[in-house]
Amino acid sequence: MPLITMYLKRMAYHPPLTSKKAALQKWLNDNGIEFKDELLRTQLKDLINEHRPIKVFKLDDMLKNDKKYKRRNIQILRTPQYHPELQPIEKCWGVMKQYMAQHGDFTLDGLRKNLETAWTKVTHKTMTGIMKKVAYWEEYHFEQDSLLDLVDDKYCL
Repeated sequence: MPLITMYLKRMAYHPPLTSKKAALQKWLNDNGIEFKDELLRTQLKDLINEHRPIKVFKLDDMLKNDKKYKRRNIQILRTPQYHPELQPIEKCWGVMKQYMAQHGDFTLDGLRKNLETAWTKVTHKTMTGIMKKVAYWEEYHFEQDSLLDLVDDKYCL
C-alpha cells in the first residue's frame, strides 16, 4: 500500500511564549501553578514549559489507535510556521488563485462559477512539480542549518 503523507503546519501552544508577562501570569494562575510576582518573563516561560501538558492531537491519536486508519500507512509531517515554501497547500492555493485571476470577474457569482474548475488545475503533474519545489526548500533549509551549526561550534563556547 502506498504511503500517504499529510503536511500540517505546527500550531502554537497557548499562551504563545512571546506573550506579555501578564498573559503568561494569567496562564499560570488559570492552571493553578504558583509563582512569585517578581519572576521575570523568561522565568515565567520556563515555568510554563515545565508544567505544559503534553499535547495529544486528535489526528495523531486517530491514526495510531483507530483500526480503519492504522493500516492505511499514513504519515504526518509537521512543518514550521511561517514557511509557506514548505507548505504544499500554499502552492495549490497559488495555482487556483492564478486561474481565478485570469478567469474570474471578481464577483461572488464569478467565484462560485469558476472555483470548481480552479480545483481541477491542481493536477498530478502540478503536484509533482510542487513537491519537487518543497523538497528543494527542505534541502536548502537543512543545508543552512548545518552551516549555522558549524559557525556555532566554531565560535561559541
